[in-house]
Amino acid sequence: MRDYKNAEKYFIKASLMILTLIIPNYLLWEYYVIMKDTPKSEEMAEKILTQPLKVENTTTLRIKS
Repeated sequence: MRDYKNAEKYFIKASLMILTLIIPNYLLWEYYVIMKDTPKSEEMAEKILTQPLKVENTTTLRIKS
């Protein structure tokens, strides 16, 4: 929808709801990449790689790769 002002807020809120889900963090990382915010995208990538996972499946493995 290209509502970038609210996108970051909602992605952060979603990532804090269930800490073991990787997809909200991945979407937040994608947002930072689109916005060309390199420091935040690197920080989010590190968080994704180190966060504990509830379920490891092909989606989580693809996101981590």
